[in-house]
Amino acid sequence: MNPRLTALAALISAAAAVTAGAAAGKDSYPSLAIRPAERPSGTIQPAPPAPEPAPPPISGQTLDEIAQLRAAAADADRRFQAAAQAAQRPVTAAHGAAPGSEAWAVAQVALSEAEARHNEAVAALGRLDQIHVEAQTEGASLTEIEAAVGEVAAQVQAQDAAIDGLEAGLGG
Repeated sequence: MNPRLTALAALISAAAAVTAGAAAGKDSYPSLAIRPAERPSGTIQPAPPAPEPAPPPISGQTLDEIAQLRAAAADADRRFQAAAQAAQRPVTAAHGAAPGSEAWAVAQVALSEAEARHNEAVAALGRLDQIHVEAQTEGASLTEIEAAVGEVAAQVQAQDAAIDGLEAGLGG
């Protein structure tokens, strides 16, 4: 046989095989669908969350200031109670008196003394609130501060009620 003819026959045979493979249906290619081994199975448990870090403690200087403010508020409350008790008699005597009269003026002075002591407790509460905000901003422990704020706020509220009672007794 002629070598040229043999080469041509081999070339035609190869071309026919390529054409036959390309013309074959899609059944001859592997499917792209998920295989059973590729399907998820079982469950994954997430790792437990890390515990919250403990807030940093309040500085010793701040604790000292809180103690001083508590003491100042308690002292102001004692002095307020004394002033409110002392104001009771002039307020009762001035009940129904005309504004500007002698009895009314004496009662106002006595009431002003009680209000001045009340303002000292309010100032201590204001500073405690400021410390609370600062500690909250820093992420520090709030337990001691909140206890002090609650204690002083209760004193201030009781003083507010006492002042309201005295003013009502005065008639104004």
